[in-house]
Amino acid sequence: NDTFQIITFNNNVQTFADKPEVSSSEMKKKAKAFINSIQAQGGTWIAPAVEKACAMPNDSHRLRIVTFMTDGYVGNDYEILGMVKKYRGASRWFPFGTGNSVNRTLIDGISKEGGGEAEYVLLNSSAEEAGKKFYDRISSPVLTDVKLAFEGVDVKEVYPKEVSDVWAERPLYFKGKYTAPKAGTVTLTG
Repeated sequence: NDTFQIITFNNNVQTFADKPEVSSSEMKKKAKAFINSIQAQGGTWIAPAVEKACAMPNDSHRLRIVTFMTDGYVGNDYEILGMVKKYRGASRWFPFGTGNSVNRTLIDGISKEGGGEAEYVLLNSSAEEAGKKFYDRISSPVLTDVKLAFEGVDVKEVYPKEVSDVWAERPLYFKGKYTAPKAGTVTLTG
């Protein structure tokens, strides 16, 4: 019962369908035809595409996954990152940086602010391998909306400030400093 939508962006934003469509064989066939008809032209205006993706209603029972495929050269990186952080809601963003000259600041920032992970598809790397890695990751969510709580011990400089979701076969890292030696409990919830 998964649904999907495709949003193209350059100087304009265009969608595959009026609303997210159920992932049937027929819709996948239509989506591939839509993708094959895309012509690369114009600028890279990501902001309207981010707004369009965020304006679509979320399914209250599922986590929305947003993928972006771009080289990331847009000129308004921090505006885009602010939009992703502000509007992401119950979604996770997985940007794909494509090409040999990629704006890693934007791509890594979208994944951080969007709660996902970045992937890079260079000209000599396998797009199929990157796609499989992405699918394997999102098809096995372990824990979302992760929170840390410290009891009985004072800590400082806990990083990252917002702990990421846990996906299958991906470690969860966080670090901090005790302010004084003491026994305590760290509780991880999600």
